[in-house]
Amino acid sequence: MRRWNGYVLALLGFLILAGSLLLSTPFPGHTESRRVRERAASGSAGPAPGVLPPASPSPIPVAAPHGAPLQESGPIVYRGEDLEAHLSFPVPVGKRLLIETVSVRAAVGPGARSTVMFTATAGGASATHVIPLEFQGAFPNQGDVLAGSRSIRVTADGGTVVHFRIDRSAARENDTGFITLSGTLE
Repeated sequence: MRRWNGYVLALLGFLILAGSLLLSTPFPGHTESRRVRERAASGSAGPAPGVLPPASPSPIPVAAPHGAPLQESGPIVYRGEDLEAHLSFPVPVGKRLLIETVSVRAAVGPGARSTVMFTATAGGASATHVIPLEFQGAFPNQGDVLAGSRSIRVTADGGTVVHFRIDRSAARENDTGFITLSGTLE
């Protein structure tokens, strides 16, 4: 019985160590929060990443300076056999987002195709824009990879959401991808 106790304790210690390492490692593409990137862009030192700022009596949102550069990425996540996925980027109230570049990468099943469009609202009017994707090649464990990037000038008002819709022609369990937009938050 004593012999098993040592193994059980060693296994438990290993699982705790592995779990803490896994949970402390950021996911790919999410190494910094939006606030950290905005703070770095503004030149404000602020607290180090992972350190909470001192408590304030009233929560006041930190506003990015006028013309602060912004880059945001998000994953393309299909639910089951759905042929479409959705991804949204909210624009903070009191700000305006000027989108200057949109990039997309999608991995779909062999022979499948994908389309990407997004809608932004400015001045009370919504407009939909299409990002053309081109075949990049067939890759093991990924399938057919499609990608596209477009330099564009699209404005989205504060309090609205820039909404992406990603369609695929056929469902496959591990279809994936990401969308990145960059521009200026004014």
